[in-house]
Amino acid sequence: MKLFKGRVWTTRGEYKAFVVGDERIRWIGMNPPFEEGSFFEIVDWGDSYIFPGFVDSHAHFTATGVDSLALDLKFVKSKDELLGLVREAVLKRDRGEWIWGIGWDESSFQDKAIPSRADLDDVAPNNPVMLLRIDHHSCLVNSKAVEILELDENVEGVSYGWLRAEANEIARAKFWEMIPDEVIEEGIRRATELAISKGITLVNALEGGEWFSNRALNKLLEMKESLPIEIVIFPQFTDVDKVLEYGFKRIGGCVTIDGSFGSRTAALLEPYADDPSNMGRLYFTEEALFAFFSKAHNANLQLAVHAIGDRAIELTLKCYDKLLKAFPRDNHRHRIEHFELPPPGGIEKALELGLIISVQPFFEILWGGPLGMYASRLGERWRKTNPLKTMTKMGLILAGGSDSDVTPMDPLLGIRAAMTLPNEDERLDFDEAIRLYTYNGAYAVFMEKERGDIKEGTWADFVVVSPDLKEVKATYIKGERVFP
Repeated sequence: MKLFKGRVWTTRGEYKAFVVGDERIRWIGMNPPFEEGSFFEIVDWGDSYIFPGFVDSHAHFTATGVDSLALDLKFVKSKDELLGLVREAVLKRDRGEWIWGIGWDESSFQDKAIPSRADLDDVAPNNPVMLLRIDHHSCLVNSKAVEILELDENVEGVSYGWLRAEANEIARAKFWEMIPDEVIEEGIRRATELAISKGITLVNALEGGEWFSNRALNKLLEMKESLPIEIVIFPQFTDVDKVLEYGFKRIGGCVTIDGSFGSRTAALLEPYADDPSNMGRLYFTEEALFAFFSKAHNANLQLAVHAIGDRAIELTLKCYDKLLKAFPRDNHRHRIEHFELPPPGGIEKALELGLIISVQPFFEILWGGPLGMYASRLGERWRKTNPLKTMTKMGLILAGGSDSDVTPMDPLLGIRAAMTLPNEDERLDFDEAIRLYTYNGAYAVFMEKERGDIKEGTWADFVVVSPDLKEVKATYIKGERVFP
C-alpha cells in the first residue's frame, strides 16, 4: 500500500492524507491511525493540492489529437498573416498535398477581414486548402478543395470560399473520410498523452456523426481499452438504431441544434448586434427534435445535444419538457451542451427537468467581457452569457469541459476561468470551480460512485497540482504515477 500526503480536496472538505491499495482508496483522513512504517511507500506532496482525477465533460477527443498535426492558426492576427502561413506551407508540401489549418478567429484580426477563395487560390493554386475557424462551425476553402471534396457550387458560401452551417459540416465530414488510419491512430495517442499531462483521467469523447468520420470512432473503439484513461464515448449520431447496434449507452454530444456566436449561426431570439438581418440557424424543427429525443429516450439512452443561442435552448427545453411529460423517467441525466445564453425562465426549466448542463468556462476568457467577441455579436446580451454562479446557486449540476480543440483540453484553465469570469457576478468560488471538473463531471456520466471524489472505495485516480493552480505536478491512475 501507499500513503499520500498533501492538501487533499474532497467534496466533504480538505484532508491531509489517504491510503491507496489494490488500485483504490482504502482510507482517508487527517492523521493515519497506524504506523507509517507499515506502508511500502510514503509520498508527501507538501502544500500541493491533490484533487480527484479531472474530468473533461466535452472534448472532441480524436479530433484534438489529429488536429494537433495541422497548421496552427490560433495566434494569427490578420488576413495577410493567415495567407502568409498558407504560402509558407505550400513550399513545404508536394503539389496536390492538403494544407489543413485549425483555429483562425477573425474577431482577433486587426483588420477583421477574412480571406476569400480567390485569395487562397492565389497563394495555393495547386494544393487543396481547408482552414477551420476556432469554433469549427465554419471553414475557408480554395478551389482545389472544392473540386476534391465535390462541393456544390450553388450552396451558400462556396463561391466565396467561406463555408458555414451545413456546408461546413459536409466539407468537414468528407475531409475526415480522407484521413489515413495511421494519422487517426497517432492522433488518439497524442490526445491521450495530452489528457494525462493535464491531470485528466476521465474524458467524454464526442465522436463520429456528421462532422467527423465514423472511421475515427471505430478506431477509438479499437484502441480505448488499451489506453490508460477512462473514455466515455458520446456517438454524435441521430440514428438511434445505429447507436444501439454499437452497444452505446448514450447518444449525441455535439448533435447540433444550432451553431456558434462566432460564426453567427447560434440561433437567437433577437438579431445579432453586428448583423441585424440575422438571427442564426436552427438545424432541427420541433417535430424532428422531439422524434429524435423520443426514440433515444425510450431506448434508455442518455441524451446530450449542443444548444448555444437562446432560441436553440428554448427549443431544446421545450422538447425535453414534452418528452418527460409523455415518457417520465427518473434519473435520466439528459444533458444540454454549452447552454451559453439561456432564455428567460430557461435555468428554472432546466432545473425542473433534471437536466445536466455541460459548460466551457474558458469561452468567457477568450470571447467574454465588454470588448470581446460576444459583445460584438450580442451587444449587451454578453452580460447574460455563461451564468455559472446563477445556475449553481439555483441548483443545476454543471459539468466542466473544454470543447477541445476549440479551447485547450486543460481543466486548470477551465477552473481558473470559472473563478475569474469577466462578469464578476457569475464567478464561482474555489470549491464550486473544482467540482465542475471532478465530482460533477463524473455524475454527468453516472460514474460518481467510483470517480470524481477521493473517498474510501473509489478508484485511486488523482492529480497533484501546484498551490497556484497553474501546474500539474503528477497524474496517478489506479494508484500508479502516469505523468510525468
